[in-house]
Amino acid sequence: MERKNFPILLALVWLLIKSGLKFSDFYDQSVIIGIGLNLLILPFVVLFAIKPFFNERGHSGIFLAKQAMKSGGVYVVCVALGIFIYYQFIDPEYRDYVEKTRTKAISDEIEKVGGIEEFHKAYPMSEGKSEEELIKEELAVYENLTPFKLTTFSLLCLMILAIFYSFLMAILFKVLNRH
Repeated sequence: MERKNFPILLALVWLLIKSGLKFSDFYDQSVIIGIGLNLLILPFVVLFAIKPFFNERGHSGIFLAKQAMKSGGVYVVCVALGIFIYYQFIDPEYRDYVEKTRTKAISDEIEKVGGIEEFHKAYPMSEGKSEEELIKEELAVYENLTPFKLTTFSLLCLMILAIFYSFLMAILFKVLNRH
């Protein structure tokens, strides 16, 4: 397999796993699993990009980091595109699902503590608000949960992580290759 195709292949694998979770019993944990997979896959993408240069002497750490960032960047852009496709076309009802689960969680918590008065005692910041107001306030956070905004946020976070991993791997390779 060519080195430049490896990040694209892993991004497709990530998207297939994420899409498969929609139809499994792990749907409610699909965001956490998706993030975890990215945290595991991205270092391998970076490592695979600079591994061919490990035994070659004379490469600077910046050169190694640049090679790693190239592959990491391709992976990040492919995953971001996959996130947009996932939330726009595969799982467009995700926002509704989140709103339902958050509404149920608030109602269950109020019921669990023994009513709205006990809830106010347990959570003083909610003082003076009805259950409907608390739910409305909670759901206001999710109003902007659009595929484009999720994609933008994911792209930013993953790019920062790719840069971090690239420099970390370059430093490790320089330290380990000092013989």
